[in-house]
Amino acid sequence: MTLRASRIAVLGDLSGHLKPLLTTLAELGVEVDSRDVPRRVTWPEDLVVVQVGDLVHKGPVSELVVAVVESLFRRTGRWVQLVGNHEAQYLPGGIPFWQPRIDAVIAAKLGEWWETGFLRPAVAIDDERLGPVLVSHGGLTLRSWQELGEPDHVGVAAALARPEHHARHVLAAGQMAARDADPGVAWTEPHRELRIPWIVEGQAGRPVPFSQVHGHAQPLLPPSEGRGVPADLRRSTTVTPVGHVRTRTGGREIIGIDPGAGGRPRRPRPLLLSGELHLPGA
Repeated sequence: MTLRASRIAVLGDLSGHLKPLLTTLAELGVEVDSRDVPRRVTWPEDLVVVQVGDLVHKGPVSELVVAVVESLFRRTGRWVQLVGNHEAQYLPGGIPFWQPRIDAVIAAKLGEWWETGFLRPAVAIDDERLGPVLVSHGGLTLRSWQELGEPDHVGVAAALARPEHHARHVLAAGQMAARDADPGVAWTEPHRELRIPWIVEGQAGRPVPFSQVHGHAQPLLPPSEGRGVPADLRRSTTVTPVGHVRTRTGGREIIGIDPGAGGRPRRPRPLLLSGELHLPGA
């Protein structure tokens, strides 16, 4: 299935906070009838929202965030939900790592989303400015892309949607869970596992096939030079006024949009794209 929209708003991690989401949606022209689970929603016809995962944990209302997202999707059909590592904990093959766990009924709801395909590993966008873009929670590593046969962005999204790839290329954990394995897109560390290998690929003169957008975490940047940020990463990376971290490599960009909410509410600043959104299997 392909959706075309003049505004594809890609939202970063929500981390159990509802008010920042509702504030951002209001700025995008979405009207809801309450600050709880909405019964009526007015949604602009030109808008599709892609949320990159990590709906739950850290903040105080994880269960409510899940309920609101489901209501928005069912009432509009214009919400696309990706899986983060915090949702992955409740899926078959996911790694339990966070306490306290969310309510068992809501955890089961996440499993239902995964089974029905509402909760997705990644989506592909043909953006009018950036060109081909792959959106996932943590980003696709160079090694995973090579193992998948070096497909284009649409092919990657389709491959990641297939159950036989979930354990290795979606749910597998790497450095951020103290594992040695190459991570799947729900777990990729944005610095050494994601950006550095793709920067090396671009510097070697090999074309980088598509841009990427991710949440999950941001790479270390100046003034963090004392923490071992490689010079190549510093030179190729900028931070936008809204806090998006953009790294250039091989004629493409890797863009981090995690607002870094943690236990504090922080508004997810949308990355606005425009063009075609490809939904494998829909």
